[in-house]
Amino acid sequence: MDIGTNVLTLKPKTNLDSSTDFDSIVNFDFNGGLNMQGTYQIPSVNRIYNATGALSYVNVDIEAEAYNINQQIDTATDFDSIQSSDNIGVNVNVIPYLRLSDDGTTFSNWQVALSGTQYKAKYYDFKIELSTTDPNTTVIVKKFGYSVYR
Repeated sequence: MDIGTNVLTLKPKTNLDSSTDFDSIVNFDFNGGLNMQGTYQIPSVNRIYNATGALSYVNVDIEAEAYNINQQIDTATDFDSIQSSDNIGVNVNVIPYLRLSDDGTTFSNWQVALSGTQYKAKYYDFKIELSTTDPNTTVIVKKFGYSVYR
């Protein structure tokens, strides 16, 4: 399986450009293994502005899947740590969050964004948190969409 392009995933622990021994790199996508948790916050220019500040519904649309970074056995740095790949989806989690503001400067605390729930604000900011419980499994987010409507 190819990871694909234009996706979000957990970062590798080691960047390729910081490697001192290029020949020792086993897995170019996940050099040194992967971080077990990461967060992606939308750019501020993509926040949603609701001019009326009226009570509005929020919809969050996420398409994600689990990916075993050791798809090819010869890339595994620790063969004994590989878990069964039969149900790797239970190892990953994607949680959407939102925060609200009436002035676009001061925002509320982050809260889990529940699709179909109404929120009242002028500005809506979104982020997702990615995590895994298995050092060999990352999450790949292919789609992260959000909308606010009345």
